[in-house]
Amino acid sequence: MNRSHAIPLVLTGMILLMPIVLNTYSPDWNALLKQIPLIKSNSTLIRWFIIYIPFFALGSVIAYERTMGSTRTSVAIVAVALVVAINLMQDRRSYTREPYNPEPISQAYREAQSRGVPPPVRNIGVYRTADGAVVHPIYGNDALGQGYSPLYCYSPAFG
Repeated sequence: MNRSHAIPLVLTGMILLMPIVLNTYSPDWNALLKQIPLIKSNSTLIRWFIIYIPFFALGSVIAYERTMGSTRTSVAIVAVALVVAINLMQDRRSYTREPYNPEPISQAYREAQSRGVPPPVRNIGVYRTADGAVVHPIYGNDALGQGYSPLYCYSPAFG
């Protein structure tokens, strides 16, 4: 292998190792990561695995080009048909049964648009049950529309 091929391969290898390195935990390593400007503000480093998507796409295309030969068109048609079929068979009832009502946030947005500024945050709020226990409801961020910053923000990591 000549030098002109080695440099891109080494760089590609380093890129492919980055998600694994970032998602390896040890107290010292974690302390070091918390000092790196871009990474220190990340709470979910698993998102770095998206780096693999273009490599998988390219690898799939290369494998397809090298292995399919004369059946290439048939395989492409079947693959597209499978993608369409899978999307048509998805259960979408959860969208109609969604427990969250976005109207309070939509109303706060409309009011902020008409005033030209959002409501100022006056206090930090927390939701409690009748007996005083702290709860984390799905509508927890609705308080922003009334000028309260929720102590426990609803921030789903994966959806």
